[in-house]
Amino acid sequence: MSGIMFPAAPRFNLQEWYSNYYVRLKAADREQKISNIIIHESYRTATTADDKSKLNKDEVNKEIDVRISDIKYHIDELNKSKKDVKNEENDLSIIQKRLLNALKATELPLELSKKCLTMREGRLGIDLVRDDVELELLKEIAFIGGVQTSISCALEQCNEQSRLLRSVAFFLDRDLLDKGKALQIDEKCANLKETSIGLSTYGGKLPINLGITTEKEWDEFTQKNLSTAVKEVNNSKILKPCLNLLIKQTAEDLNKQFIITNLAFGRRIDDTKEIKNKLEDEHKQVIAEANVLTNNILHLEKAISEKEKYVALAHTRLGLRAQRPNVEHCKDTVALALAKELLDLQQSVKDLQENLGSAKSALRQLLQTQVQLEEDINVKTNTIAIDESKCMAIRQSIHFKEY
Repeated sequence: MSGIMFPAAPRFNLQEWYSNYYVRLKAADREQKISNIIIHESYRTATTADDKSKLNKDEVNKEIDVRISDIKYHIDELNKSKKDVKNEENDLSIIQKRLLNALKATELPLELSKKCLTMREGRLGIDLVRDDVELELLKEIAFIGGVQTSISCALEQCNEQSRLLRSVAFFLDRDLLDKGKALQIDEKCANLKETSIGLSTYGGKLPINLGITTEKEWDEFTQKNLSTAVKEVNNSKILKPCLNLLIKQTAEDLNKQFIITNLAFGRRIDDTKEIKNKLEDEHKQVIAEANVLTNNILHLEKAISEKEKYVALAHTRLGLRAQRPNVEHCKDTVALALAKELLDLQQSVKDLQENLGSAKSALRQLLQTQVQLEEDINVKTNTIAIDESKCMAIRQSIHFKEY
């Protein structure tokens, strides 16, 4: 062990020793100053950061409050618009039912009007005429068809406007739903503090997504929904009175045409009854005249029969006197009187027979006239039965009202 040699430690002089001492002191003092500067700067930075954090937090809280107010304002406006839209939709729903009822109410009158036309085809003979009743029935049928077309078009308009209102309500509801969620989130953010439990920091490398729309786009989106709602509500307000007027006007016009047709029926029935009464009076007179003429014929036949007896008497006398012998067969005053009597009788019989022929011919004409009058009376009776007992009876159930 004593044989191992260690290198000798370096030796410094006294000046180096003092120099090293002063260097250490200066280095220590310098590091202390640097440390003091860092401490002061750190305190200042921390104070500034704390103040800035509080200011930023206050500014964020203020912006959140403003945002919450904006969202609530938009929600209120959306709810008002939604209420207006729903009110209009309900009004149109009522009008839609009225239109459907009005349209349905035209079906039976149209069927009955056509039925009246069909039944009137059962009129007979000369009564099968294109009269005012038929013209008014045709006009009534055409008018009801036109009303059905108008109501159907109005119903389509009503349905389309209702569809547009439902579409608007859908977008309003969706906007309200999104804003409701956004309001919940912002209110939750407003209630958070730096001391709240459950705070977390984002450690990802990708930048935080601040949003997909700008505030201007956000506001414009809602304003578009609101303006669309206002537009469709106004369109509905314009359409409603038009539809109500259509329902009222069509009911009035249909009733007016219905009354006109009924008046035509009434006039036609009165005219037919008047003519029927006159025909019946004439028929009675014809029957009475035929009875008188029949009695006259019987009287003529009796007169002819009686005259034929006188003719036979005259012939018999002449025949007997023709048997007088020789000079007794004289053309005396008796013979002349008998000859004159026979001629007068023959002329009387001839005249009576001519009168009898004329009377029988007149009777045949009267009987034909009687039959024709009876046929005409039956025709008129049939017409009255169709117009009054059938057509007017079923038309009593027709009445158009404002649904």
